Amino acid sequence: MTGVPGEAAVERRLEIEDSGFFVDVLREGYPWSTSYSRDHDLGLRRSQSDHWLLDPADRERLHDGLAAVLATYGNQVEQVYCAFR
Repeated sequence: MTGVPGEAAVERRLEIEDSGFFVDVLREGYPWSTSYSRDHDLGLRRSQSDHWLLDPADRERLHDGLAAVLATYGNQVEQVYCAFR
């Protein structure tokens, strides 16, 4: 997804209202973040199907590159999320 955070949420809210079945749709976002160690982050990536679909040699080269980048940032990565209700 590209663009301004929450932009798709606004479009989705308008789409729901335009259906005529709902009025005054309220969508609230709750941003939060967490930090992952290098090993935890790479473990999460190894479990994702888009990584599993890669050729094994390409996947390991990608993960080695990510590990090298994370090493320059203290072996930590901050992941930002937003939960909606």
